[in-house]
Amino acid sequence: IQDTADKLKAILQHGVQRGVQMRASGQHSAGETLLILNQSHQEVANVEEVAPLGHITSEASGVENSTGSKVCVVQKNTQGHVITRSFQPQLQAAERALLHLIITGHGWAATSESCGEYCHAVYHLHLNGNNFANVTEWRDDCYLNPGGFAQHGTWYESRNGWCPGSVEPGIYIDITDHLDGLGSNDFTLNLTVWQNLTHRYEHYTDISGFINQDTAMLALTANVLVYSAQAVTAALDLPQAFSKAEEALRNGCSDPERLQPPQVVHFLGDDFTSSEQARQENREQTIDTYPPGAVPFDFETRAPWYFYNESAEILPGKTAGATYLPVIQNRLVQINTRTVFGDVNASKFQADWQQLALRFRLMHPMNLEMDHWDRVGSMGVMIPKTGLQNVQSHTEDGSSASSSKYWRWSTGSI
Repeated sequence: IQDTADKLKAILQHGVQRGVQMRASGQHSAGETLLILNQSHQEVANVEEVAPLGHITSEASGVENSTGSKVCVVQKNTQGHVITRSFQPQLQAAERALLHLIITGHGWAATSESCGEYCHAVYHLHLNGNNFANVTEWRDDCYLNPGGFAQHGTWYESRNGWCPGSVEPGIYIDITDHLDGLGSNDFTLNLTVWQNLTHRYEHYTDISGFINQDTAMLALTANVLVYSAQAVTAALDLPQAFSKAEEALRNGCSDPERLQPPQVVHFLGDDFTSSEQARQENREQTIDTYPPGAVPFDFETRAPWYFYNESAEILPGKTAGATYLPVIQNRLVQINTRTVFGDVNASKFQADWQQLALRFRLMHPMNLEMDHWDRVGSMGVMIPKTGLQNVQSHTEDGSSASSSKYWRWSTGSI
């Protein structure tokens, strides 16, 4: 086994060298990558190069290439492809559908282009074969994090989609006009990464990480949210948008600048982000806040850090009569309690409410230690199938025989 692994590593290294030579000569990489061994398994120099991939008649071991010699297909991957999902929104008249997309990159030590944490990525979004948006989530403002001085490590370095200790609400895009409102829709997300060698975006393949046994990762959440005609009208009637979703309903996208990836990437170097000049900019910045008692509450004035000091500020909306319902309090999340549930009594909600928000706070566990590595989690709402009045549900889980007493919102969603 070790002998075979050594040969595979040598073959990959050979492929990397050939890739560098191709780039130097102006040749472009193919749309797919193929790792093959010739049937003798002897020298790296005998590795057959099959191009284009259409000459391969089967993906099984021992197929013939265009020259008639035998090859062994080890792995065949489409470069840059991340996910494809199908869903059926079942839109009704005047409803709007928003794509809510959140992506953060992790891993970097031995990966190609230091992905996914430190590479400048562009996410190409397709619906039913049409490229409707190209999104970048790159953060080059981490050095301005107001909570950075309380942290350890490299909190000031720019990152792909996040900053240490920050909130990442993602981007909302109105996709209604790109959908088949009643039929099935195919959503595809592809990835290109800025290459420091060629100075252009290219489809990503983590060859270096494969060779060095490191992993480039993306933490990705994508949901299609359907807003009723009444909710759309309410958002349009507001004097301004008070949330990212409302901004997308009003103007098509919550963060239009994210739809314009730079043609040429210029990274902020550590020599600046760790400098005294950067520290001074951090200390002297002014962060707008919205009066806590004002209604409706403007959540976005605190972007992009969304800091809230409970000991020094009034609870948002409290002076205007906002109702606070406890859901989860002082629950410990660790290896044997990774999933935490909380109940909300629907009868506690007011019959008529203008805004609804989830307040989420992480605290240091009492008398315990926390590690300082990346942690990824998610939150969601489970809606009971019975017992809620005046609730219209759109779901593909329509079977009354289902054993679950909750609507499975993930069914058919992205």
